[in-house]
Amino acid sequence: MERTPDRSSKGKGSDAPTDSARRREHDGNDSDAIPGDRNARTTKGLRREGRGRGRDDRRADRRGLRLPRPERRGQKHHHEDAPRPSAGTAKLLGQPRGSVAARRRIGFLPEQFRFHEWLRGVEFLDFHGELCGLSRAERRRRIPEVLEVVGLAERGQDRLRTYSKGMLQRIGLAQALINDPALVFLDEPTSALDPIGRREVRDIIRDLKARGMTVFLNSHLLSEVETVCDRVAIVDRGRVVRYGPLDELLRESLDVTLVLGPHEATVTRQIEEFGAIEADEPDGQRRELRVRLDSLDDVPQLVATLARTGVTIYGVTPRRRTLEDVFLGAVEGGTE
Repeated sequence: MERTPDRSSKGKGSDAPTDSARRREHDGNDSDAIPGDRNARTTKGLRREGRGRGRDDRRADRRGLRLPRPERRGQKHHHEDAPRPSAGTAKLLGQPRGSVAARRRIGFLPEQFRFHEWLRGVEFLDFHGELCGLSRAERRRRIPEVLEVVGLAERGQDRLRTYSKGMLQRIGLAQALINDPALVFLDEPTSALDPIGRREVRDIIRDLKARGMTVFLNSHLLSEVETVCDRVAIVDRGRVVRYGPLDELLRESLDVTLVLGPHEATVTRQIEEFGAIEADEPDGQRRELRVRLDSLDDVPQLVATLARTGVTIYGVTPRRRTLEDVFLGAVEGGTE
């Protein structure tokens, strides 16, 4: 691998600062220590403000977006652009946004990556480890560790051009972990993978959490987010419209499909006492109704009420809300 000399420091009498001097000047100090903070990422009043007519006030958070660590967080975007904030504050690992000390503790895997296919796996990781500022001794220690984590311990000496799509995704994860980060950003890590590849990446993400690492997952594959994440934020045109623990978002309500025999209007009114009837369609001599209930605990009481009316009950099928239901309700219905 050829290296281009730094011409900025060439020439007799040059007083150009060295790379290490530049780093010290930028950091303000040589310490990598980051004060303890229970949130890996926090924001307060972060927004983009416009001027004049048609003012655009796009908030990245309404209540302060906090991500406790270690945790897996999914984010679903629905946006036209990604404006830069003009007001508010944001912190990463307890440090102000843009802090070099915080960036050293962050790993990142973009959705569209282009790796040097002529490099061997270990050479690729050594290159990125050097970019992260790791010493040669640290790189020698970390490379076998991250290859083991992503399941490529036996393929480290192979060139990247021989890797499958799933293996390239995993070596990409390895480079995101080479600096032993406290926070990892993964952008669509399972896109274009087959079911086996998606499962392998999911297993790696779960393993990272078990190791005490916070994973920030950005994805349009809601089923993937629902499978691996603890907390979810839904972003619509730069505004966080829903945010919270996944189980709480999915527990808010559920739909129950009832298949009943012919019945009077009084039976319909009794059903409506439990929840709104979202659909009522004929099914031959029967009727199929979809009812929105507040809790799964309401189902036995609803069935008991129907039984007392004497109506024939052919079927009762509860269906919990999916993350897709929550997303569509938040974006199309404007729910916050």
